[in-house]
Amino acid sequence: MLETVCAVCDGEIVSAVDCAILSDDSRSLAHRDCVHLVSAASPQCSFGECGRELHSHGLCRTHAMQRRRGRELAPIRAYGTFDKGDPEAVGAARRVTRDWELYRLSPEQSALLRDTAQCHICRTEQPSGRGWHIDHCHITGVVRGLLCARCNLGLGHFRDDPDVLSAAIEYLRRDHQAEPWNGDPQIEAEYATAA
Repeated sequence: MLETVCAVCDGEIVSAVDCAILSDDSRSLAHRDCVHLVSAASPQCSFGECGRELHSHGLCRTHAMQRRRGRELAPIRAYGTFDKGDPEAVGAARRVTRDWELYRLSPEQSALLRDTAQCHICRTEQPSGRGWHIDHCHITGVVRGLLCARCNLGLGHFRDDPDVLSAAIEYLRRDHQAEPWNGDPQIEAEYATAA
């Protein structure tokens, strides 16, 4: 029989069925009902003075990501002061903070990269979709450059594999006019007369 006290209400916990671990960082036990009361009363990240909205395992989205990646939990840095009523300033501050959190780019490095405002693959100056994407190696984490949404998706669909990309380039450069792919005699005849 389990004999312990609930960390929330100081009531006696009689059986293991009635209790739960209060948080994944400590071994404090509490009644299952008390755990729900605590999480509903404080839906904020449990790391230090973070105070961001709770995402999973008692942490905000950024700290949960740091834990999943095996990194030591670190305070989230928000660079510079900005007018919270100005959507552009808020967006810029979020981008700089996100660039630090995900890629460890300093504000200066982030600004230098984003100031190029040109896709490193297709050279377009107009980002498509959701704006510019910071391309990085998913194995080493090294930042490779700034890409438009289409080029970023293209690399992703080719699994960042240079051999697959080379095969795709070779495929595109082949002379496809020599022989239609479907083998339908009627289409082949039409194709031959058109050529």
